[in-house]
Amino acid sequence: MNLSKNTVPEPLFEVRTLKKDDMQGYAECMDSVWGQTYPNKIAYHPEQYMNAIENGRYYSVGSFSKDGEFAGHTSLWEWVNIPGVYELGMCAVKEKFRHNSMQERMVSACIEEAKKDNKKTALYTEAICDHPYSQKTFYKCGLRPCGFTLNHYPPDVLVSSFSDPKAYTSLCMLTLPLKKTRKTVYVPKELKCILEDIYKDCGYDRELLIDRTDSATGKSSSMITYSELLKSAGIIYYDLGSGSIKEFENYQKEIAEHGADVVHMHISLKAPGIADMYDAAKKSGFFFCGIIPDTEFGDMLYMEKMVNCEVEFDEIICSNETGPLLEIIKRFAGEAGCIHT
Repeated sequence: MNLSKNTVPEPLFEVRTLKKDDMQGYAECMDSVWGQTYPNKIAYHPEQYMNAIENGRYYSVGSFSKDGEFAGHTSLWEWVNIPGVYELGMCAVKEKFRHNSMQERMVSACIEEAKKDNKKTALYTEAICDHPYSQKTFYKCGLRPCGFTLNHYPPDVLVSSFSDPKAYTSLCMLTLPLKKTRKTVYVPKELKCILEDIYKDCGYDRELLIDRTDSATGKSSSMITYSELLKSAGIIYYDLGSGSIKEFENYQKEIAEHGADVVHMHISLKAPGIADMYDAAKKSGFFFCGIIPDTEFGDMLYMEKMVNCEVEFDEIICSNETGPLLEIIKRFAGEAGCIHT
């Protein structure tokens, strides 16, 4: 059929919010893409998930083919461990419906919904690095790379139609500011130029002050978590204080006794104290992996430590847009002796 230049082709898919009647199709879609390995387990409890949607804890959209088949899904919710930030995820597109810009339309719908919330200031997502497609989609929708979570999923934990069940799966972290306000952050001297470029590329307005040693004051606030499934530990510093380094040393002893292959650490940059913490972390084998801006506790510096594994950078698949940041992180990982050769 010939279309005149003024004719807009009818969309191949309908994109809309989920209804109760959609949940069977949703469950089939998630299972076809992720099996039973998707980490957010609410994804496999349709009734519980629909209750969360109806209560406003999740904003979820689906794509439907012309004959009504459930073709794809994306969801939006508040990040649990670091509140104040929207997380975008639970993305799934049935294989036969891929390469039709469907995911881009669903992500865009979630972004528009997130912008309506006056309390949230940033959007965040993680794209698996078993393929570049989701990275490209998020980039087209305005998100920009802010870091990488390396060796996040051990072999066999996260299995999709793209992944190698015998290899670790790494994630590309991407972000988008929902509201632009100028803020001051304290940063290690070594990272100032790198962070300036990330903030600029991601669209965050920041004044970066080089932190000095012995600058932490006040009371430290932190927590440590463990994941048996992921064989990992997580340290979060919500506030740096005079006791933060001692806490950090105790955490290292606890982790050694508990056991973990990978340790993730998030450190607030809203107040002085990062210089000493960054140096202590580097001496313990941590290396720079990125930032998470605009959380409820300020911008967070993200670092990782490989305990019982190394990073196979050659197996990490990036898009052209996210690859340059991975090369920077690879240099820091090399200095920490964490690259598989």
